[in-house]
Amino acid sequence: MDYHRNDAILNDLKNKLNLNLNVQDPSARLFVKNYFRTDSEIHVTKFDREDSLVAFGCANGSIHIYDLQKSIQFIKQGDKTAFIQYSSSNQDLKVPCTSLRWLYSEKSVKMKSVLVSSNTDGTITYKNVKNDQTVVQFKEEQDNEVYGMDLGKSELVTCGKDSKVRIYDVETQQLHTTLTSIQWMQPGHNNRLFSVKIVPYDRNIIISGGWDQNIVLWDVRTKGTIGCILGPKICGDAIDIREGIVLTGANRMSEQLQLWDMGSQKLIQDIKWDPATDNAGAFIYGAQFAKSKLNGAAGVSHGTNEFKYFDQTKGGFKGDIALKGFTKGLYALDFANLSNKCVIGGGDQIGVILALLPTKQ
Repeated sequence: MDYHRNDAILNDLKNKLNLNLNVQDPSARLFVKNYFRTDSEIHVTKFDREDSLVAFGCANGSIHIYDLQKSIQFIKQGDKTAFIQYSSSNQDLKVPCTSLRWLYSEKSVKMKSVLVSSNTDGTITYKNVKNDQTVVQFKEEQDNEVYGMDLGKSELVTCGKDSKVRIYDVETQQLHTTLTSIQWMQPGHNNRLFSVKIVPYDRNIIISGGWDQNIVLWDVRTKGTIGCILGPKICGDAIDIREGIVLTGANRMSEQLQLWDMGSQKLIQDIKWDPATDNAGAFIYGAQFAKSKLNGAAGVSHGTNEFKYFDQTKGGFKGDIALKGFTKGLYALDFANLSNKCVIGGGDQIGVILALLPTKQ
């Protein structure tokens, strides 16, 4: 990968969009690689499995997909070109796109290279991005709004307004399990849910979180809870899991990024957003562990309008790498699967592609 920092991109953002972005990086490891414009605020973003496409889901319901390798020109978007653009709903009302996941089925040819999206009218859409065909589109229960999704090898898991976690067959879209909201003698949720994750090494366990400041661990086999983490208020795709460690990004003044032991549900570390203060006011919307050769975690902030990356060290997660200068909040974050890239987006209606050098071993 070419890690040359392209100052022309930063100048382009300043001159054309009046964005004076600045890199805070004493170790010279963060590189701004590219940017893409959208027609509305970016709420979610996701690389495909090969890191050749990146998708953005927007506040007006539109989805923009850009080809990072071939620069295929299908639909013009300002000075950049989109590989494909479509709406996440058939409704005339432009409702926000809330979640994106890429599906690669080994069983069905038509389910290869499919982007699954959800929005606030409860619509879930499977779109084949190679031929621009809608494969499947269905709607959850009447009046429910879908805010978060995750995909496994055989399951699609959703969460949203009605505090329930639903599990569908990913191929047939048949609902087979509903993890219900809080009941007498049955812990659960009592407010909107914005993030849900299938534990990758044990797909019987699902983690969900939202406005009730309660991260719930579910066992699909018993349809009940096996633990709770109290505290983090989740407002976006801000829960991640790696090797038994749960990362949470909370929408609050302090204690925004935290690490928890999944087995005991005990706090491992408060990752300080700003070492100078306990009340940084970051208000996190997106948080994720790094992938590929990177060994760290990152978050995007609506309160301080910045991206920050934290390295995992022997003494815990620490960081002094940041991208600042956005005029509006950041909501979306995703690390690439095979490379050291990262994509972020938010209220300024641009998606920025970053690259990070790993630490020297």
